[in-house]
Amino acid sequence: MESSSKASKVRFNPNSIEGGCFCCGEPNHWMKDCRFKNYRCVKGNLQHKMKFGTSSTDLNKGRKFLSCFGQNGCKGFKWLDELIGEELQQTAMKKDEEELKKDEEELNNEDDDLLHLKISINKNIEMSASGSVVAVSKLVKLMSKVEM
Repeated sequence: MESSSKASKVRFNPNSIEGGCFCCGEPNHWMKDCRFKNYRCVKGNLQHKMKFGTSSTDLNKGRKFLSCFGQNGCKGFKWLDELIGEELQQTAMKKDEEELKKDEEELNNEDDDLLHLKISINKNIEMSASGSVVAVSKLVKLMSKVEM
């Protein structure tokens, strides 16, 4: 007896990562390259590597997590969405700190520019100033406040 059904052809492109990682759900990588694969234990045990899991409880059905359960009694556990949120927050805080440092350095450089500002006034009261744009702008503002 011959089967009348035809096998459907499914095309698979191994270079396509359109759907994202099966573990974390983030785009642009496969599960084998996921940054959460072999993630260090959140309880600080450096020998333990956490494993992926998906909750099957009614309350959290389908929610992904990392755990160390079964590794020498370690009960390290973290919901993956919470871990990703914490990492995003840490990244944002680090970026803010870097921007603050950059702003502070720029202010320090402006102070240095003000120290190196040179003003020349000759008999005809012609004036020239040299320095950074910021320093010269500050000088002009200061001089506009001074009555002559």
